[in-house]
Amino acid sequence: VGASGLRASLGEGAALAACARGGVFWLDDAGARATCAEVPARYRGVPSLSTPSGPVFDLARPMLLGPGGVRVWLAGAATVGQRPSDPLRLSGKVRAELDLARAAALVPAITWGRGQGVLDLDVAWDGEQPDLSGTVHMADASLGLASLPVPISDVDLDVNLRGSVVDITTARMNYGAATIEASGGRLHLERTSLERVQVPLRIRNLLLSSRDGLPDGLEAGVDADLTFTRGTSDEPALLSGEVTVTRGRFTRPIPLSGDLLRRLGSSDGAVGGAQEAAAQAPYDPANDWLRLDVRVNMPTPFRVANNLAEADVRLGTGRPFVITGTNQRYGILGTVEVPRGVVHLNETDFEIRRARVDFDNPERIAPAFDLLAQTDIRRTTDTTVRSQWRVNLHAYGTPERVNLELSAEPSLALEDIVLLLLFRLTRAEMERVGGVNAGQAVGIELLSRSLG
Repeated sequence: VGASGLRASLGEGAALAACARGGVFWLDDAGARATCAEVPARYRGVPSLSTPSGPVFDLARPMLLGPGGVRVWLAGAATVGQRPSDPLRLSGKVRAELDLARAAALVPAITWGRGQGVLDLDVAWDGEQPDLSGTVHMADASLGLASLPVPISDVDLDVNLRGSVVDITTARMNYGAATIEASGGRLHLERTSLERVQVPLRIRNLLLSSRDGLPDGLEAGVDADLTFTRGTSDEPALLSGEVTVTRGRFTRPIPLSGDLLRRLGSSDGAVGGAQEAAAQAPYDPANDWLRLDVRVNMPTPFRVANNLAEADVRLGTGRPFVITGTNQRYGILGTVEVPRGVVHLNETDFEIRRARVDFDNPERIAPAFDLLAQTDIRRTTDTTVRSQWRVNLHAYGTPERVNLELSAEPSLALEDIVLLLLFRLTRAEMERVGGVNAGQAVGIELLSRSLG
């Protein structure tokens, strides 16, 4: 048996003796039997342990102190065959205690800890199938992790082991105002692997923001009812169930490239070209260990309020909104709609008439959007010329190829629309004041800056 980087020592007052006699090798607490004068009586006449089929490693009652505040008591024996192909046979008892406060002093990822975890286990293994009987228990424990902004508190854990079955009777903790529970799970030990796993995951009142890893300006409240299942060890596990977004808000300003305006006057009105989607990373199906089938619900609209828009966003009702794929290639199927809102362009507000985003790729997040917004431009200072226009903004495409179109009623050239949005003047009116060329240049430049 080899270990690298493991610090362990005998507990106070404990010692071990390594003995070999009559083809039997054993480890025992030293005490009065440190002379190794004879084979312990418990091995005499026991064919499975004392015959020349293999030496015996016995740990009667020693206590080991390990890293991170772990104390381990061992009792039992192990039989090792004389040939490499002979199985290792184990039988014995294990009791381990983990002090979270001591673990915090030694593990950099744990900033502080309170409470104790206890493992009591009877073990029997014939080299094929483990036979376990015991419990894992932890109550009212808390710890702080360097990677989390909020401590994990009120940790309760009760696990029962019977034969090859592991039952998670209680698994509950609090994270801030949220409760996370995995009680009622079950898994099976098949030799040295886990199979037939089914663990429910229930999350309530989870509030997430940028301090939890979300982008700046994004806040969300989440409830979830999920199930983690796995059949055999050679097939990917499945995470399925429902996630409910109870509330959401996005407030981060979005700077838009000034190139968008220049593309407005291009022949196809498109932004993209060389900025097509980056090449996909190499994909190996053998590295897929998790499949996703999670339905997302959002009973109340998600609010967007920043420099670009003020809008309520909701999920489309025509089909479910589902996160699918695998841990390597995950995608979204569903539709997002904007029932109402305003788009801010320079100092003009466009009222959203229609907006939706469709997700149709099960292996990639590939949105396709379509937005139509309108604004009315009214002038009251000069009644000798037309004083009212309706301007339409149409944006559609994908993030890699954005199409933008401006039109007006009555019809106007794109240049006139831009000048109206900036100065409330058309090209002809700019000519009358002698500033057509300068006005065009200044107008386009200012609008470009307003977009980026």
